[in-house]
Parts: sequence; structure tokens; C-alpha cells
Amino acid sequence: MRVQLALRAARQLRSCVGVSGAWPRDDFSPRRQSWGDCCSRGLSGEAPRSPESLPEALRPLGLQYLEVEKLRMVFDRHVTQEGHLDARALLRAAGREGSPAEVSSVVAELDRTGDGRVTWPEMRAAAEAAGESVDGRVRPIYAALILMFASQGAQWPVLPQLAAGLDLDAAGLGLVTGATALARIASNAPAASLAERIGRRPLLVAGPAIMAVGVGGLAASSSFAHLVLCNSLVGVGLAAAVAGAGLYLSDIATPRNRARTTAPVLQSALLGFAAGPAIGGMLVEAVGLQAPFVVCAAVLLGSSGTALALLPETLNEAAARREAARSLLGLCRNGCEEQPEPPPTGILELMRRPALQGLFSVVAINGFSQGAMPVTTVLFMLETLNMSSMQVGGTMTMSVLMMILATQPATWLSDRLESRKTVMLPSLLGNALLTGMLPLATSPAAYSGIFTACAVANAFSKPSISPMLLDSTTGRERARALALRLTVQDVGTLIGASTMGLLASQLGTPAAIQTTATLQ
Repeated sequence: MRVQLALRAARQLRSCVGVSGAWPRDDFSPRRQSWGDCCSRGLSGEAPRSPESLPEALRPLGLQYLEVEKLRMVFDRHVTQEGHLDARALLRAAGREGSPAEVSSVVAELDRTGDGRVTWPEMRAAAEAAGESVDGRVRPIYAALILMFASQGAQWPVLPQLAAGLDLDAAGLGLVTGATALARIASNAPAASLAERIGRRPLLVAGPAIMAVGVGGLAASSSFAHLVLCNSLVGVGLAAAVAGAGLYLSDIATPRNRARTTAPVLQSALLGFAAGPAIGGMLVEAVGLQAPFVVCAAVLLGSSGTALALLPETLNEAAARREAARSLLGLCRNGCEEQPEPPPTGILELMRRPALQGLFSVVAINGFSQGAMPVTTVLFMLETLNMSSMQVGGTMTMSVLMMILATQPATWLSDRLESRKTVMLPSLLGNALLTGMLPLATSPAAYSGIFTACAVANAFSKPSISPMLLDSTTGRERARALALRLTVQDVGTLIGASTMGLLASQLGTPAAIQTTATLQ
């Protein structure tokens, strides 16, 4: 019965896996390493021997997606009396015949010592090597997210001009821009729940399309109510797309490449927000005030079409993979259909986990700092250091570019070291210290250097947040955990903008910057 259940789950998983294109595999040791291991190998220049990957016959089992603890449980359930891997039993679980020729082939591929047996370290090395490659499906998601964030960024220099044409004051403009954040907060949980019911692909298609309607509507807005409604649609669409992308990437990520797989969400936001304002400003100068909105709406529709054409659904693939794992682990005694997975953990139960409490605290502070930045660090540049708009823009652009460049080694370290906290904690401390030094700068050059260093420190902590969230949750819990993470970040952004703006007006910008640094 157990073999039949595993066979059915493996066949279902094999039928669900579609696009399998992957980026070139890195040539690294299969095990997680300490900081000293990484540094010593880098200094010595010795190239580690690349381990053998999983045999093609075992791929339907999805062993590369299992955490080390569960992989060990699978090995222990499929061993001979001598304690070596029972390749025949594992082949049958994968839907194969398990003939002597197949058994010999699998053993030969996994056996690294040449003794004709497969031990636990050898199986672990093969599974982890198979999980090194980043799935090629991140590419269209990366492109779609860049277009979405660039479209949102293109509004920044244009929306104030559009509001001025409708005789809105600063308070009215604040309500218009705040509508996007409020819509995201209200939409994060429903979007994640919808992605668990109908799939990730519909949200990646519908999200940019909803944004296109909102952005296009901004070009034709003739009142305050129209602006609020259209910006709310932008927030709803962005929440849907980000929820769909986050869950899609979690489906195709393995424990060995989670930081590199989920990095496009951060990198696309940085690229989009860096390029968007410049594109919006140029379109206004060259064509007119409505041009950025019309062009961005067309681009967003193209992004929606790209997701529809290039991205297969992963919801069933992830569900089939979990069912195969449950069969391999012996959790379906009377059939997985008769014994469904337990319901996902509630939000309150998730919040009781110490790892998630710490992680969400970091997310909240990141959102707080992001919301406070325009009313603290940017105002300090303008009012205290008397920097020109070009100098401020150059400083912001340089920090974004350095952050993008730093995310590559940051994700590499996050996926290689024994604990992701080894990367996060020093970078968080460094960012807090550097932020506290900003008010001490007495020249634009000194301020720009410290500000850019803050961005680099951020680049080494933020890429580890999503992987740590995946490390700390199961597949069934990730939709709620992702929605909670996005909501905490958006709420932190709103609180940071409002409270630090008030503090800066009462006690001065340096006091607001120091307060932000203390909270970090």
C-alpha cells in the first residue's frame, strides 16, 4: 500500500512539473558552510569537487526540495539491513520498475566512494547538488516585477503636478499617495488566500492588469475622488502581483537556493524605483503630463500578457510535491485522499514562534525606516546640507545601484552559510550605526558616502528575510506568513512616515534620524 501511494504521488508530481529550464549550476560544496569555511576556501583558491546530482529516475520524488531533516527521514525509511540506501524501494516509490539495471545505474550515480553502496552523506550531497540550480521561471517574474515597480515609480515626479492641476494641497496629495499603501494593507491577506485557492498564475496575470486600469485612470482623473480610486486600484494590483510572485518563487525554491530564488522581488523593486522616476520625468518633458500614465498602463498590460504566456501554474506542482513527501515519510497510512493535510496554522499561532517574532520585528523596522526616509534623511540633505535636487537624486541613485550590486554576494552567503542570521545580524547592526552617523555629516560628500554604506548594509540583510520566512514555515503556512510579512511592512511604512514627520517638525530632522537608528 505504501509503495502504491508513493507511486501515485510521484506520478502526479511528475505530470505537474512543466518548465524545467535552470540557470547554470554553481560549483560549490553541497553542504551549508560556516563563515570560516567560505573564507578559507576563497583564500586558498581550491575548487571543491562538484558532487553528483540526483539520478533522473529519482527526480519525480522532489528530494531536492526537502529540508535536511525530512530527507534523512526518507533515507532512514528506505535502507537495507546494513544501513545503506535501498535503491530498489526508492525507484519503485518514484514510479519506476526497479529493475537490476536501474538499481545499478542509480547506485553508480550516487556512489562517490566506489564501494557499490549509497550512504546518507552521499544521498544528501546528491540532493543538495540537485537543489543548487535556480529555476529559469524566475526570469519572466523578474521582468514583470521590474515593469510594475517602474510604473509605480514613474508616478512620483508626475503625480504632484497632476494634483496641482486639480488644485489639491499637500494634505490632499498625501491622502492620494497614502491610498496605495492602505489598499495594499487591505489586499495582502485576501490576495495570498486567493493564490492558495485558484493559483499563483492568475494573480500574476490579473495584478498588472488591475494596475494598468488604475494607472490609465490617473491620466483621465478630474477630481480628488478619481485620484484616490485609481491609486487604490494600483495598490490592489500591486498586492495581488507581489503575493502571487512571492508564493510562486517559494514553490520553485529549494533549501539550497532560496535567497537567490527570492532575490528578484527586492532587486526588481530597486531597479524599478530607480528607473521609474527618471522615465516619468522624461516623458512629461517630451510628450506631456498624461504620457507617463498612458505608457505605463500599456507596459503593465504587456507584463500581464507575458505572465499569461510564459508562466505555468505551480500550485498543483507544490501540492503534489507535498503529497509525495508525505507518502515517502509514511504519513498517509490509509491514503492521502482519506487523510488530507492538516489545516494551515493560524496567524496568531505563527506569531507565537520566536523565529517569526524576530523576523517580523525586522520587517516592521525596515518598513518604518523606508517610510521615514523622505521626511528624515532626504529633508536633511535638502535643508541642512543645502544639497541640490541633482545631488539628492545622484545620492539616491548611487545607493540603489550599490544595493543592487551587493545583493549578489549577499544571496550567495545566505544560501551557503550554516545560519542566515550570520549575514543578517552584522548587517543590521552596521546599518543602525551608519544611520546614526548621518546627522554628523558636515558635507554632501560625507553624507553621500555614509548613505551609500547604509544601502550596502541593507543589501546584506534584506535578501535573507524571505528565505528565513520559508525556512521557518511549511508549505501550507507560507501564504499566511507572506501576507503577514507584507502587511507588517506596509503598516511600518505608514507609521514611520507619519511619526517621524511629526518628530522632525517638532524636534528637528537629526532627532528623527537618530530615533530611526535607535529603533533599528
